[in-house]
Amino acid sequence: MTKVATVFFASLLFFGGCASRAPKVSKTVFVSINAHKIKFADMGFLDEFENKKSLEVYALGAPVFKISFDDFVCIDSGCMEKAEFVGEYISKALYGDLMNDVLSKKPLKVESVFTKSENGFIQEAKTDDYDIVYKVDEREIYFFEKISGFKFVARFVD
Repeated sequence: MTKVATVFFASLLFFGGCASRAPKVSKTVFVSINAHKIKFADMGFLDEFENKKSLEVYALGAPVFKISFDDFVCIDSGCMEKAEFVGEYISKALYGDLMNDVLSKKPLKVESVFTKSENGFIQEAKTDDYDIVYKVDEREIYFFEKISGFKFVARFVD
């Protein structure tokens, strides 16, 4: 292989590997989060990639909250691992990938009462450590953990 061909293929691999991937699906959502340390309600984007989801919420055009499900949860005060976010804001007794399940509209991996509805489901789970009401339908996700006061609502706009 010539030097020119080698440089071309090396450049192609380097720049192709570093290029950002476009999401398969991007949905506009209105997100409201109310917790002891964070409160906001604004528009954002829920992006689905090949093997992950990402939620970014903006206030006045600046990002204020981001969850990238194979990485970290980032808010104004900085970034933290998913399990740390769940433990600090929701309940230490819950699993780290909880918010991924919520945004994926999947049932939570906890013992609960599960009721199927016409367009989704309602899941209620209560222990000494958490008291959850989680409702999913085609237009909205509602998650409320009563003990910590963490409330997350996502309404799909498109």
